[in-house]
Amino acid sequence: MAARALRRRGKDPAEHLAMIRSWVTVTTLVSARPLTPDDTAALRRFCQRRSFDLCYVPGLRREEANRFHELDRPYYFEAAAALLGRRRDEFLAEYPFDVAAPTDDRPYFFHFFRWKALPLLQRQAGGRTPALLELGYLMLLAALAQAVLLAALLIVAPLAPGARALRGRGGRTATLGYFLLLGAGFMLLEMSFLQRLILYLGHPIYSAAAVISGFLVFAGLGSQVSRYWPAVPRRLGPVAGLAVAVLGLAYLAGMDDWLSLSQAQPVAVRFVVAVLTVAPLAAAMGHMFPTGLRQVSAARPVLVPWAWAANGFASVAATVSAPLLAMHLGFDAVSLIAVGCYVLAGGLCVLLPAGAPEET
Repeated sequence: MAARALRRRGKDPAEHLAMIRSWVTVTTLVSARPLTPDDTAALRRFCQRRSFDLCYVPGLRREEANRFHELDRPYYFEAAAALLGRRRDEFLAEYPFDVAAPTDDRPYFFHFFRWKALPLLQRQAGGRTPALLELGYLMLLAALAQAVLLAALLIVAPLAPGARALRGRGGRTATLGYFLLLGAGFMLLEMSFLQRLILYLGHPIYSAAAVISGFLVFAGLGSQVSRYWPAVPRRLGPVAGLAVAVLGLAYLAGMDDWLSLSQAQPVAVRFVVAVLTVAPLAAAMGHMFPTGLRQVSAARPVLVPWAWAANGFASVAATVSAPLLAMHLGFDAVSLIAVGCYVLAGGLCVLLPAGAPEET
């Protein structure tokens, strides 16, 4: 992280960093100016007198590391040399743990787990493997499993007795896919914006209040407005999906610059700006659910409860999935996935059942 920060300031981290260790601690030093030979000599004397090991200073040789608290290899020296040299990308890709610098897009300072490291941990740690896994990550996985199970039991299972009524009904796949995509896309976008606005508003509570209220209020207004457009639902759905895609990509490209214009304003002003920022996107998103529901209810009323269930199930699963996806891919990728859900839903809208209602 220190090396990345220095590079962003146009400095060579190999000239500005030093690292020493005791038997239980590691200390990293970051200098605003390049470390001089006098600086490194002072560090060497300090470590010699107090039995600290040098991990990295400019000009350090391999044989100078790993002298007092010996490991079977000078791991810290090798890692520092790789991260500050040409092998940086190769080292980050091959290392068993994810030690890349966190960013605003992936702000998980304590997430290091990689699935590919699990066999290595099992070989080296045996029964102690769970102690080396991240409890927060495991809890998220457990929460996702519980959420999916409970959503299936409480939302989908009650409809099972009426499943026979769906046999031979056209448009089942398109309907279920459409409302699944809307549920997943809505919650993924909402969770992504919640994270992105924490930095702007200065507190997770403020961000949650702005994002949740903004999305619900303006999505509701978009839902209400959707009934007054002259276009038929089959045409309105793709247009709304395209609007969500365009706005979502525009936010990804320029929202940080837009919010930076008012970053110095009081929190009350920033709160209003945040709510109004999400308003156009939420309004476009709000068009799609009622548009599809009107089309399905007019042609296949028997599919309406299944549409609600599919949407609710996907919403529950996506809420817990969003932070897991962000840990591995970043919140920008989560937003892109959500936009993709709306694009696919817009395409499926033309395949939803249409025509006179069937007899049940």
